Amino acid sequence: MHTPSPGGGRDGRSPRWARVAPPAAGAVLVGAVHLVLASKLAAPIIMADEYGYLGAARRIVGDAPQTHTPYHAGVALLYVPAALIGDGPLGVYRAALATNAVLATLLFLAAWWVAALFAPLRPTRVRLAAACTVGLYTSFVGYSGLAAPEVAFAALVLALVGVFACAVRSERVHGWAVAGVGCAAAWLLHPRGAAVIGAGVLVGVLALRPYSRHGWKI
Repeated sequence: MHTPSPGGGRDGRSPRWARVAPPAAGAVLVGAVHLVLASKLAAPIIMADEYGYLGAARRIVGDAPQTHTPYHAGVALLYVPAALIGDGPLGVYRAALATNAVLATLLFLAAWWVAALFAPLRPTRVRLAAACTVGLYTSFVGYSGLAAPEVAFAALVLALVGVFACAVRSERVHGWAVAGVGCAAAWLLHPRGAAVIGAGVLVGVLALRPYSRHGWKI
């Protein structure tokens, strides 16, 4: 029979609630800050881009004419729920900003996860401070006031840092498959995703070293 340690679980670790509470509280805080600040905006600022993304989302749900905008479809897909629940163009816009606040929580959680991969950032307080710093970084807070891909793109790229780090350390193929899907998703969000794909290919080549079979040295 296992005897739990004082204040801990049966294996001596902290109880589950103590491990879940810091990231949960941090995610709620970050999302709330983004939502409150974005709520001050009355209309899109960068009209051509924001109207294009929102119009594409409304087009997907059959609530708008064809926009003929050359944007990648990823952001429009993220804003489909906003297009479904929003009441008219302004309602869709406000729902899109709420979506950005949710994406900001994912950015925080990605930072929380990645911080655990580096020993100096693993203590809970340091890890929480690092993740909050990322989630509340001035540029990201500002970008969450735009119906645009920036917050989603940042969250995805940061998560990919963790995915690639785990894939490099593991001998399983699953991590590389997830990394490939993530890189494709980055391109679906924005043309900048091409650079993410290129970086992912470079990491894969250096980590898997297929060139070593041919006697090459890098």
